[in-house]
Amino acid sequence: MTRPRPPRAAAPPPVPDDDRPLHPAEERRLRRELASRIDHLWAIAERRRARWATPPFIPDS
Repeated sequence: MTRPRPPRAAAPPPVPDDDRPLHPAEERRLRRELASRIDHLWAIAERRRARWATPPFIPDS
C-alpha cells in the first residue's frame, strides 16, 4: 500500500504589476545611481585594460 501524498502548498497570491510610472525625482535618483555604478565598473575595466596592456616587467639577469 502506498503512502498518501502530503497536501500541496497553496499557490502564492498573484503579485500586482509594478509598472506604475515613477515619481520624476525618484526616476532621477535611480538614473544617477545607475550611472554612478556604470562609471565605477567602467573605471575598473579601464584599470584592468591598462594593466594588461603593459608588458610584464622582466629584470635583466
